[in-house]
Amino acid sequence: MADDERSLEGTHTVRFVADELLTSGQVAKRLGINPSTLARYVREGKLKPSLTLPSGHHRWTWEDVLEQLRTQQGEN
Repeated sequence: MADDERSLEGTHTVRFVADELLTSGQVAKRLGINPSTLARYVREGKLKPSLTLPSGHHRWTWEDVLEQLRTQQGEN
């Protein structure tokens, strides 16, 4: 497995460069919202994290976040 591949629970191989993954707090800060608001968006299905760790913590790529927001704008 290459350095930029991670296998989680043997079911998926995810290709991310670790520096590209953001925490929920980092994403909330970039969006200018409270982290609890981001968590609510995830619960409501408005945003989907790029990766959910076995611990339940979410990780995001900024590109995924922007694409999801663009898609939602196009639907409205």
